[in-house]
Amino acid sequence: MSMILIVDDNEDSRIILKKTFESEGYAVKVAANGKEALISP
Repeated sequence: MSMILIVDDNEDSRIILKKTFESEGYAVKVAANGKEALISP
């Protein structure tokens, strides 16, 4: 399964993108900023 990392400071955008990609079968991780994205396992 492919993993997608979404980094966006807009929470609504993160939610919409996450739901969209998950509906297509992707595993999704989200982060609100670059620092959070780098720390995310």
